[in-house]
Formats: sequence, structure tokens, C-alpha cells
Amino acid sequence: MRVSLLVVLDGPKIVRLRTDQGLTSQRALAQKTRCVDAESAGIAMRLVWDAENGKPVSPRTHHLLALALGVQPAELLAAHGPRWMSTMRRATIPASVLVAILAGGWGGWAATHASVIDAVRSGDGLAPVRIDSVEFRGTSENYFVEIRGTGFGNVPFKQAFTGTLSHLHVYDSTMHFSAGYDGDEVPLRFIRWSDGDIVVGALPSRAGDCISLFLRNPSTHVSATWGGNIAPLRLGTPKILSAVVAPSGRLAIFGSGFGPPPQRLPFTSNDGYVTLVDAAYQPWSSGHSMVFLIGDHSSLTKLRFTAWSDSSIVVSAFSGALPADGDSIQNGDPIAITVWNVWAARRAAWGGNAI
Repeated sequence: MRVSLLVVLDGPKIVRLRTDQGLTSQRALAQKTRCVDAESAGIAMRLVWDAENGKPVSPRTHHLLALALGVQPAELLAAHGPRWMSTMRRATIPASVLVAILAGGWGGWAATHASVIDAVRSGDGLAPVRIDSVEFRGTSENYFVEIRGTGFGNVPFKQAFTGTLSHLHVYDSTMHFSAGYDGDEVPLRFIRWSDGDIVVGALPSRAGDCISLFLRNPSTHVSATWGGNIAPLRLGTPKILSAVVAPSGRLAIFGSGFGPPPQRLPFTSNDGYVTLVDAAYQPWSSGHSMVFLIGDHSSLTKLRFTAWSDSSIVVSAFSGALPADGDSIQNGDPIAITVWNVWAARRAAWGGNAI
């Protein structure tokens, strides 16, 4: 059996996204793909035409269009899905074998579908952890935090208490403190923990602070991340709408309010302009709560910035030894990203998965 790696994209959605961004022609979108391509090659206008008219395109074209349009690759797939997935359903070859083949190169981008990622990264039969919403209630320096979603797991405590656990970590990058995790300097008030709802209190953050949240199922050890700011936002606060993190080290961030580049492009830095944490390498026992940390001044790993505008940032590679004994980012890993607008002195955070 021959498996095609071509994928069919949602043409009308591409046209709508292109128009919303003020790109009035297919040529303009093709030119934008050069800005998000580490090799600056981009794709030809003909390939944009193919994608917008329902013709199969390569996973590389799929990936670059998603980066240029500021969405996750899975959002561009047509309703009937990629061609290779349709073929796989008719095949006698085990799906896991095909996924393993595709994960090695550009074909891995064609497999950007939640069920595929969860199966690969969460292990046999392990349900994913998903954070749907995070709500902050209370007053400055004394917030209650309610986390809603699925797959949080069994209750790790019998009654409310103030202290730390090895299953939850809250990092305030505005105030530069960590809370809730064994080894963090700030304890939290753990009030409720169910499979779909967690409530903690006594978070000493302030309105507008930039928050990254790391959550682990106590039984399965599957993790999830979330990032955002406590409302109301302060003037000049940036916003991350989406991010694409590739295992190769390529990173693209889309949003608003990032400001001008902090240095002349291209540049390599670990000055905290963008930081990335891979929560798959959390020790979840004790000690430092962010083991796999890239881009921060405390990390030996730097980021190579090739593009920076008010609405998008592109990192082409990591520079230097990776943390966590050389471990690397893998498909499905829970990722937390922070962007620092040095001109406005404001930060924004995002949580999601590497794909």
C-alpha cells in the first residue's frame, strides 16, 4: 500500500484568515511565508492558490501557511482531514507504525491532530490533561484561582490545607515568584481538586500580572500548561494568540503588543525576551520547579531570533546545550511560553503543546 503525505486544507478558511490580516492577494500571503520560514524560502504563489482551492499540498506548505496566518496547523485541515489519514483507515498496517514513520520529518506536521498527539505523548490508554479555563477571583495579593478542564485526576488531599504539592505550579513572571509546587517559596491554599475542577487560594499576585500554570495528573503523570494575565490588564500588555513549537527548535509566536525588536535582527539571546518551559521534564517531586527552561538568563540555552514584529516573533533555532541532561522537545510536550515587551515593561504568557 502506498501512503500519500499530501494534505487537503480548508480553502475558504485560508481566504478568510488572509483577508482578516489585510493580505489582499495570494502573492502577499506567499511573501509572508518567507518571513516565518527559517530558510527564508517561503512558498510559491501557486501553492497558495492550490491550498485555497482545495488541491492537495505538502505538509511543509501546510506548516508555513499556518505560521504565516497565525494559527495551529490542525486548524487549517479540511473537514475530511489529510489524505494520508483517509488512506490509513483503509490500510491493514497498524496506525502506530504510520504515525512513527510520519513523526520523523515534515510529515509529522500532517499528524497535528489532538488524538494522534495524545496517543504518542500520553502513553498507551492514558487520557490527556486539558485546561479549558482559568479564573482569578479576589483582591490584589490574595487571589483564588479556579482551573476547569478534564483529566486532572484523583484528589491528592483529603481536606483543604495551606502548603505545596508536587502536582501544581504557578509562576508569576511579573513579580518573579513561584507558588504551589514542592520546593517553591510561596505556598497556596489548596481547597478543591476533582477531575475537572481545581480551586486554590492565597495567590499573592496583583491585577495585570503575567501567570504561567503547570498542572499534572497525580496518577498518570500527564501534564498540561496554561498562560495568561490577571484581569484587568495594564496599559501596554502584550497578548499571545497562538504559538507553534516544533521539536526541531523552531518557534513562532503570534499575537499583538510585542513591540519593536529588543535588539537588531537577527540576534541570539537568553535575556528573557522569550522564555520557553517544557513541563514534560518537571521533576514533580522537589527542588527547582522548572527544569527545562530556555531563553532565560539563568539558562545556558539561547534563542536565535530571525523575525520580530508587533504581531509575530520567529525563533529559528536553539543555541547551546539543552537543559535536562540534553533532553529535547518532543511532539505533544506541554509547553509554556512568555514574551517580554521590554519597551512597555509588560509580559504575556501562553500554554499549549509542541507539534
